Amino acid sequence: KYEFKTLDGSPLPEWSAGAHLDIVVAPEFLRQYSLSGNPADRTRYQIGVLREELGRGGSKLMHRIFAKGRKIFVSKPINHFELVEEAKKIFLMGGGIGITPMIAFAHRLHALGSRFELHYSASDQDSAGYLDDLSKVPWADKVFYYFSNQGKRADLNLILGRYKAGWHVYTCGPERYMDAVIFAAKKSG
Repeated sequence: KYEFKTLDGSPLPEWSAGAHLDIVVAPEFLRQYSLSGNPADRTRYQIGVLREELGRGGSKLMHRIFAKGRKIFVSKPINHFELVEEAKKIFLMGGGIGITPMIAFAHRLHALGSRFELHYSASDQDSAGYLDDLSKVPWADKVFYYFSNQGKRADLNLILGRYKAGWHVYTCGPERYMDAVIFAAKKSG
């Protein structure tokens, strides 16, 4: 987890749940990372970055050179993943590091008093991010955890099979996970 603040402590530009930042990791590495904090908190931007050993190098470099106090360049928040706040109920489905935008959605939905559930799937509890943060949020009772190494997987047909008109599903994570969520949602109508 990385947190960014302004140099002078002034408020950061407003952002909405689902937004991301373009971050200059190094001149040759411009990367996009979903904001995972509370959209109402303008004192800091928060992102989660999975170190990908077999990736193109941006996350490994970021983990190596980003340290407390480092000055960096980021864009203003950009949102291509808008939340439909009027939905009657929302299912937030996060797989692995895909939990990051789901956390921002959950903060916003809680502030609105909306009905939602956050389902967090990860390969194992020891490498899952944000567990400490999620245990302390005022909506912690709406978070459900599934860790594959403990033999616990989200039953997507059961979770999404209760569909009613006006309910929405959001997902982020590895392609295989998102495909499974979308398949179960479509199957439910």
